[in-house]
Parts: sequence; C-alpha cells; structure tokens
Amino acid sequence: SRSLKDDYSYMQQDAMNRTMYLLTLITALFIPAQFLTGLFGMNFTHMPWLEWKYGYWAFWGVIAGINCFIVWMFRRIKWL
Repeated sequence: SRSLKDDYSYMQQDAMNRTMYLLTLITALFIPAQFLTGLFGMNFTHMPWLEWKYGYWAFWGVIAGINCFIVWMFRRIKWL
C-alpha cells in the first residue's frame, strides 16, 4: 500500500518532469538562433549575407526553417 507521502512525492515529480520537458523543448528551439546570432555578431569583414540586400530576412528565414525542422522532428518522434 502506498502512503499519502508517496502519492505527494509522485505528484511533485510529475510536475517537475513536465516543467523540465517544456523547458527542454523551448531550449531546443532557441539554441540554434542564439548560435547563429553569435556567429554573425562577430566582427569579420567577409561574412556571408552581411552586404546582401536581403541578408537580414534570409537570416530569419534560416532560423524559422531550423525551428520548423526541429518541431517536425519532435512531432515525428512524438515529443509534441
């Protein structure tokens, strides 16, 4: 027989697991954007897309594409 203490502990663990799951998904979506922002934030003369007219929008398109791919993969492996 389980005690009330065990039930309460299981409820706390379940809540913590759901929170960690959500934070992990959010982190997985934001890490590629942070990496690319850091990469393009370096002061180099010859970086791709820096002088291109549509470089800013292409950058955000790449970020959106990566995030769409991540969401698709999460759905494919049934994490979402």
